[in-house]
Amino acid sequence: MASINRDNITVPRFKDPAGEAISDIRCGYLFLNAPDKNGKYRVTCMFDKQNPLHMAVVNQIKSELESLLVEAFPNAATRPANPIVAQQPGQGPGSPIKDGDVAVNSDGHPIKNNNPEYAGHYIVTPSSKDTVFVLDGNALPLNPQECRSGYWFKVALNTYAYTGNNNGVTVGLNGVQLIRRDEVFGGAVRDVSTLFAPVAAGSQDPAAYAANAPTPMGAGAVLAQPPVAQPTYQPPAPAVNPAVQPIAQPVAQPVARPGSHPHIPTPGAAPGAEQWIQPPAGQPAPAAAPPVYAPAPAPTVQQPGQPLAQPGSLI
Repeated sequence: MASINRDNITVPRFKDPAGEAISDIRCGYLFLNAPDKNGKYRVTCMFDKQNPLHMAVVNQIKSELESLLVEAFPNAATRPANPIVAQQPGQGPGSPIKDGDVAVNSDGHPIKNNNPEYAGHYIVTPSSKDTVFVLDGNALPLNPQECRSGYWFKVALNTYAYTGNNNGVTVGLNGVQLIRRDEVFGGAVRDVSTLFAPVAAGSQDPAAYAANAPTPMGAGAVLAQPPVAQPTYQPPAPAVNPAVQPIAQPVAQPVARPGSHPHIPTPGAAPGAEQWIQPPAGQPAPAAAPPVYAPAPAPTVQQPGQPLAQPGSLI
């Protein structure tokens, strides 16, 4: 079904009997310079419950939406049941008009918890997938970045029906006109005198600046860096692994042969008596016999399944 659009609601500039402006629409959450995460340009309009002219506009929007709902969804049995005005505890998500005192968000929390300025107001959030016009007080184009949440606007609205995953009717946005500035929601406007001091006389004189200008650096110059102390090299201590100890090797001892050394007694000699063996005359002394080394004992072979020997125990 093609959407039905009614482009005939313009929130008027309200005037008192003398013809002076007494109130306009204060808006927050402005997405006029760029769309929100859902790709829509939008503002949040706050209608004061104590202002009869505001309430007249709210009732006009409510009447338009109720009429459009019946026109777009003639079958009462399948017509969307979401209320046009969320004014009961627990209502809010999906309703185009919300009571700021009782309506809740999609998480079920009152919308005034995070936005205390909503209290005492009816809330309407018109939006558009297309860029909307933004005008200044003289009806001339205005940079959207000049607009802030908390400023007062004249707002051009429309109503339309939609179908898809959800069906219903809502309020669309054509554009806004900035009427006056006010304190920004979420932060007060700061006094610039607390941020800046007057500029000294003569400081803007180019000659005065040139006299105090810093010396320029040559092309390719590198900023000097302070010297960095270099640590004294200390050779690392050799690593010692206490788990690995050298294995002592048995020292082979020569086996002496009787009579092969002048200080080794000859068998049969009296104890303590040394016998010197002299070679026959004219004969060289016999060469000493080479030492004989006893083989080292064979290591014990660990048998499969045999427990390791523990100090002080036997296998």
